[in-house]
Amino acid sequence: MEVLSILLKNPYHHSLPHAIPVHFINGTYQVIGFDGSTTIEEFLSSLNHEIGCRDVQQSGFALFSDDPIEKDLEHCLNRNAKLCDVISKWETALREKGSGKFENTKVIRLLYKSRLYYRAAAKHETDKEKLLLCYQVNQQIQQGKFPITWELALELATLMAQVTTIYCSYLLIFVFHLQFVNY
Repeated sequence: MEVLSILLKNPYHHSLPHAIPVHFINGTYQVIGFDGSTTIEEFLSSLNHEIGCRDVQQSGFALFSDDPIEKDLEHCLNRNAKLCDVISKWETALREKGSGKFENTKVIRLLYKSRLYYRAAAKHETDKEKLLLCYQVNQQIQQGKFPITWELALELATLMAQVTTIYCSYLLIFVFHLQFVNY
């Protein structure tokens, strides 16, 4: 994992010795640097600063890791644990599952998503938090974890189409602007 972390790191963007991608529900990711003594709470603070979200106590977002054995299982990481210890335990579990063999193609996948939703804090949500919550609810609906009526499903489908279309149109405008400026 350390070798992969060093290979993923761009030295111009990260001053810390290790870097790891944190994935979001909407399919994007952010590479965040850390050192050997960084706790999950410190790592989340750096991540929130990079992406423009509020502190985890205010937003309800948390860091999850995938399970090395079960495909669809995620673990919410303890904020007081050290990130390197979490990675080490994950790799140990993977090695024990494979009867001692080291699998260099599989690495820990960190996921940033909402764990708790505070209705009182909803008026202070950032745009990034709203977008991530929107994608998370959409995913839960698709997996059947969020019970809804047929009418609500149609309304949410149209809203997700609008969110995706607006995002794509902004991206096209940005690309067109870059081509126009560089031409």
